[in-house]
Amino acid sequence: MTEYTRSKYTNQRDESSTLVAKRTRFDPRTDRVSEELVCAVSELTETEPRELPIFSDVIDPDALDGLFRSHSDRASDELVVELEYGGFLARVSSEGHIEFRSP
Repeated sequence: MTEYTRSKYTNQRDESSTLVAKRTRFDPRTDRVSEELVCAVSELTETEPRELPIFSDVIDPDALDGLFRSHSDRASDELVVELEYGGFLARVSSEGHIEFRSP
């Protein structure tokens, strides 16, 4: 699991010049995407993970983790999943990027 620090996040603009609230990286081969999302939102909101909405109410964490784990072994097209969690729209890429925006 990635250890989060405030300096890990960057404010950037995407291709359409929309402000990306925060961006972070993870390793889809070894990190659990579900844990990365919860930890990142916890850091962004300065809220303890247990005080955030229950992640499994949004998406099945095992299915999400399995999807990215199985896709990381392929050299095919990029896999992208977008979901709302903890007040952010998260865009998760199989290339190991998570971008957070206000919904």
